[in-house]
Amino acid sequence: MSTFKTLADPSASNIAEMVIQGNTMGATKSTRHLGDYAGGNREIRNLAERLLHTEEANAAQMKQFL
Repeated sequence: MSTFKTLADPSASNIAEMVIQGNTMGATKSTRHLGDYAGGNREIRNLAERLLHTEEANAAQMKQFL
């Protein structure tokens, strides 16, 4: 699907929008999983939190290309 979107509009703005949407969906899912996680393994929680922060940072960095 993303290949067709980039073929239709290969502009930096369009690609940035797709990256933002993907990272936002990932951040939402990560947040949901973190809330549901009942395990006590701190290493797993830290890894999930790092992933969440990375997804949020990626989306923020792409905004300059919109």
